[in-house]
Amino acid sequence: MTVPTPTGTIVSRHITTHARKSFLNYAMSVIKSRALPDVRDGLKPVHRRILYAMYKENNVAEKAYRKSAKSVGIVIGNYHPHGDSAVYDSMVRMSQKWVMNDILVDMHGNNGSVDGDAPAAMRYTEARLSKVAMEMLKDINKDTVDFTKTYDESDIEPAVLPSHYPQILVNGTSGIAVGMATEIPPHNLGEVCRALIALVDNPDMTLDEIMTYIKGPDFPTRGILLGEENIRHAYETGNTGEGRSLRLRSRVDIVEEDGKTFLHVTELPYQVNKDKLLTSLNQLQDDYNAVATQRKNSPNKVFEDKGYDFTYKESGVVDTTGKEDTAQNRVSIFIELKKDKDPIQVLNALYKKTSLEKTIPINFLALVPSAQGNGTVPRVLPLKSILTHYLNHQFDVLQRAYQYDLKKNHAQLKRLLAFVKATDKLDETIRTIRESLSNQDALNKLMPLLDIDEEQAQSILERRFQTLISMNQQKLREEYEEKLEKEKELQKVLDSEELQKQLIKDGFETMINKYGKERMSELGGEVKDIDDESLIPNDEVVVTVTHDMFIKRTKDSEYRTQRRKGIGVNSINMDDDDFVEHLSFTRNHDNILFFTNHGRVYTTKVHRIRTSTTRGYSIRSMFKFKEDETVQAILTIRDFSEKQSLFFTTKNGIVKKSKLSAYKNIHSNGIKAIKLDEDKETGEITDQLVGVSLTGGDSLVTLLTKLGKTITFKEDDVSTIGRTGRGVKGISLREGDSVVSVAVHKGDSELLIVTDKGYGKRTNVSEFRVQSKGGKGVAGISLTEKNGTCVVGFVVVTEEDTIILITKNEGKLMKVAVKEISQFKRNTQGSLIIRLHEGDSLQEIARVSDTEDEENDTEEELLVTNEE
Repeated sequence: MTVPTPTGTIVSRHITTHARKSFLNYAMSVIKSRALPDVRDGLKPVHRRILYAMYKENNVAEKAYRKSAKSVGIVIGNYHPHGDSAVYDSMVRMSQKWVMNDILVDMHGNNGSVDGDAPAAMRYTEARLSKVAMEMLKDINKDTVDFTKTYDESDIEPAVLPSHYPQILVNGTSGIAVGMATEIPPHNLGEVCRALIALVDNPDMTLDEIMTYIKGPDFPTRGILLGEENIRHAYETGNTGEGRSLRLRSRVDIVEEDGKTFLHVTELPYQVNKDKLLTSLNQLQDDYNAVATQRKNSPNKVFEDKGYDFTYKESGVVDTTGKEDTAQNRVSIFIELKKDKDPIQVLNALYKKTSLEKTIPINFLALVPSAQGNGTVPRVLPLKSILTHYLNHQFDVLQRAYQYDLKKNHAQLKRLLAFVKATDKLDETIRTIRESLSNQDALNKLMPLLDIDEEQAQSILERRFQTLISMNQQKLREEYEEKLEKEKELQKVLDSEELQKQLIKDGFETMINKYGKERMSELGGEVKDIDDESLIPNDEVVVTVTHDMFIKRTKDSEYRTQRRKGIGVNSINMDDDDFVEHLSFTRNHDNILFFTNHGRVYTTKVHRIRTSTTRGYSIRSMFKFKEDETVQAILTIRDFSEKQSLFFTTKNGIVKKSKLSAYKNIHSNGIKAIKLDEDKETGEITDQLVGVSLTGGDSLVTLLTKLGKTITFKEDDVSTIGRTGRGVKGISLREGDSVVSVAVHKGDSELLIVTDKGYGKRTNVSEFRVQSKGGKGVAGISLTEKNGTCVVGFVVVTEEDTIILITKNEGKLMKVAVKEISQFKRNTQGSLIIRLHEGDSLQEIARVSDTEDEENDTEEELLVTNEE
């Protein structure tokens, strides 16, 4: 609605409509006039104005430096009506060789540092255009680009620079507009120019063909670029996309010197502040020391265990960066590691926790010429589109430059022709001029006399008689012929697309020869996420769970291997009525599964189990157990392979086999693992798990009972059933007997059986004949008053193995080499393995392989866990 008034017209508009329109106008102004680069010259308005102002003031590469303050003043006074600090900051950035692959401003004085030091004030520094910047402005006076009026319309400025140097990719840029952001990383000049040359010859090049030239971003500070698989996606779509990333990693060497180990950092990721990096490195050490002190002062208190130790020697971070390093955009930082620290583990932790590694985003957002020819519009561009837009600009600049030269040459040619004709009729020409009453009269008489136009006649009138008389007619004719030949050459280029292509390619070859460099950043393969687990040493550890449901993790190295009849060492401090019920020898990176009396299974990573100097902490704090739920068996595995199965054995002799993959996704509430027998009247569970083993499909299964009976049968005798099934009878038990241990093996080892009084023996498995499942079995050991009242368990071993024994009441743990234990026949008593104090008894046995490289286990090789 409009309302006429004596002073004009009032337009009525809804406030939301007005706000939307005003904000969009503001947003587009920010996008075009501040934040985004033009795809043709790769510059934002402030950078373009700085370069043009310095060029117009003849502050060029071949001239002496001038005060930066003078250039800044000219820019803000004539072209860029913003604060002087913003302009000076932009000028400084264009002069920093650790930011730009090729600097555009050659600055003399303190222009900052990679440490993050601020540059000197503009009154102290001096600057001039660099040689590369001159390539950006070359031919700008030949009408090669359009000019627009300045902000106050008192002058004109270029809308874009000719930019014979591919700034948009080689130096890159970043910027944030309203609802938009651009992130164009720098690239290698040689790679970009060679790709442009190839694209000139073959405009239909595929992205894969382009990427044979442009391998990926290339940064002035070097570094190792990870994520090659994501570079192509970014080049194809214009951005890295969700869930994809590029990582730039510092170059770090591991140095051994005088018995010490150092991490030597020589290259930093792009735009990482070295001073802040050093601060963060020292802060990590301080944080760790603080926690270590707390643990030392409060040994019985459980602190949060992050699971990894990235520590290095105190005061072990030394910056030795020198002038030579700085000149080459390198650094030199030495980090001294503590003894026995794995340098790879520490380095991975530093990559994760500090800016030694950073994410590199790509978003090729730039202003491109509008299809309607009325300015520019923002667009996200694939790599080929960027190259194509830049090439189109170069062809346009070339054609306009040749048209300018042709027009200028043609004007000179016309003047020369006029002088030639004037000298042919010199006397008549001079007489006509002298006799003319006015300048116009002379023009009117000369044109028909010499057969020339008014412009040519005017050029003759502007000459003095003396110069006309002294003109050498022969030289004039020679010069005329030269200009005529030049005009033909210029026109030939304008008429020939092939000649234009060759000139463009020659220009790129010149750029390579003058400014080309070897690639700075190394392509380092795929991105590999550094999670907490990769920072944790995959040490061999012992996990113990007590009867009262306390759990702890202990390094295996804390227990030395003892000879037979040793007394063991303390493994866990327990209350008088508590004892170790489950023990597993494993590694930090393994998964550990907890099977309960409710037939459910829970899981976590071994390294997430905290260490403690006491009996540990309640397992109920890890999982949502029901009130009467207790752990009956534990199993450690590496991967949930489709080719493997879990073999369950219960106290009542029931066995079941299910696919391992069915247990892959276990949530915090656990999942059903097996159906256990229940009392039909009360519903109470009347059976319990004894053991769960990992199988490969072609093994033998041996069950051992409390009274020393064993049965061995083929695994194939037990059919695979679903996760929640019950299973079938594995052994027929006599009254008072129950299964205490189970093992899955290949039939080519020995069985090592131990009793509650610390006696044991190893017997070749060939003495245990293979039977059908469900039988009564045969004697595995002879029980007497001397050697024990019941069997604790058994393991399948070879002579190279080591076993772990743990006592019930005192929690003593002892490692014994298997070869120290004597061999006996099947139905014998065995010999003493561990001396027990009065009132104590043996509780658990597990096998440790000191020579096996578990990191190289195949899916067919089995991890065996034995539980009581």
